[in-house]
Amino acid sequence: MQPIFISPDWLIYHQNDVALRLYDVSIHQNAEMIPQSAYLNPNLFKHQLNDMHYKTIFTEHGLHLDSSIILYDNGESETNVYKIYFVLCYFGFLKVSILQGGLHAWKTTFPQNLQTKYIKQVILQKPYMFSKSVEIINKQQLEQILQQKEQDINQTNASDIQIIDSSCQYQNAIHIKLQNLMIQNHYVTDPLALAQILRLKGVLKGKYLLVDGGLGERFIIFALLQLVDIKHFRVCVYWE
Repeated sequence: MQPIFISPDWLIYHQNDVALRLYDVSIHQNAEMIPQSAYLNPNLFKHQLNDMHYKTIFTEHGLHLDSSIILYDNGESETNVYKIYFVLCYFGFLKVSILQGGLHAWKTTFPQNLQTKYIKQVILQKPYMFSKSVEIINKQQLEQILQQKEQDINQTNASDIQIIDSSCQYQNAIHIKLQNLMIQNHYVTDPLALAQILRLKGVLKGKYLLVDGGLGERFIIFALLQLVDIKHFRVCVYWE
């Protein structure tokens, strides 16, 4: 899953496209918004991936599978943008993009009293759908995977189960006991650094990959993992 980023230039060029649905997903609703956009509260997306819950949200906010959706925030936390992007893709939305730089980039590029001069069109990449190998697992399934890795280590001192822990807490008992690979939070915004670390640690040779994060980091990690081409892995995302 590689997020599709668009520029303010692209958006201003297509602003009269009636098919576009523009959503501000900031934690706090902004006094200023990009014209023709609506507010989508990120707190609505903290629930389990329950079909009925999210179908209600989609209906109430005018989100349809054939909608061309653009998400942005005011720069508070890109986590919300990635999280909502993840949920929409999970439920089959094919046309979801992220405004690069969010509201700040828009205001910097196109202040209210400034007319558009030169427009540079950006060619969008083809959307990427989640592969069949992606699983959403619960706490019980997570514990089973951890137990399997522990057994492997006790028996052979090695395990094919590779775990990336992107939690905010740097050290924890599970990490020390199971020899998990820690990815510190500052790496999640740098795909090249992430790819290099994964290769150095041998993750790309593993049979299983478990992605676990304490807050929103798991969504960013999950998105960036697709950039280092691990589609052939069994990817598990732990959703609390």
